[in-house]
Amino acid sequence: MIRENLTGPGSQTEPRWGEWVIARSLIILVVGVLVAMLAASAMFSVATATLVSVLPIWAAIVIAVLWAVRKEGSGRLVRDLRLRVRPIDIVIGLLGGVALALIGVVLTAAISGRSPFGGTGIEVVNGGRPLSYWMAALALPLVAAVFEEVFFRGLLQPAFSRVSSGLGVGRGVAATLGIALTTVCFVAFHLVLTPSGGAATAVVLLIVSVACGVVAQLRGTIGSAIATHLVYNYVGSVSLLARWDLMHV
Repeated sequence: MIRENLTGPGSQTEPRWGEWVIARSLIILVVGVLVAMLAASAMFSVATATLVSVLPIWAAIVIAVLWAVRKEGSGRLVRDLRLRVRPIDIVIGLLGGVALALIGVVLTAAISGRSPFGGTGIEVVNGGRPLSYWMAALALPLVAAVFEEVFFRGLLQPAFSRVSSGLGVGRGVAATLGIALTTVCFVAFHLVLTPSGGAATAVVLLIVSVACGVVAQLRGTIGSAIATHLVYNYVGSVSLLARWDLMHV
């Protein structure tokens, strides 16, 4: 069930994730997104809908990842998903996340004339900060970064790289294809959830995904990718908090 690592300098063995794992995992994610969209449309409060609608997506990610690890992997999440986090990963995440946030602001302003953190789809109740607001501003960025990186960089990227290497291309080309194909899935996933983002959002998402994919590939773990994604998300949350305060002084 396990073979030599062909995609990075991390653990010496990796699970045999191929075309079937990719197809199955994406199908499960699509089902989760569809259920999430239905859940969001059934709620009266936008804030409540935002929180409830992410649950089917997280559930889908958990199902897809656990299925792959148990059936085609070693059965150990940390090894199969390269979940190690070292101090250097935190440093890379801090620097990379802030840099990506700044790049995102500049590119979004240049393309659309607005901040990438302006629209969150989260309703804030006048006169106070509800629990759903705090969860959306503080908990969602954390959980989203971990779950998305586990799915996209921990599961899909190595699978795409392995399938590419099976086509006879070199290791570097296979790794590049893994990052590129994962980025396509990552960008499509977010654009489906936030279709109003437009070209500016797509460009920023592409850059974020490529950056996380590259650091995961170079480090051989997804610790740096999680940290980078998390810091990027929290820069957006800080912007959300500031906007709320300015609107409710």
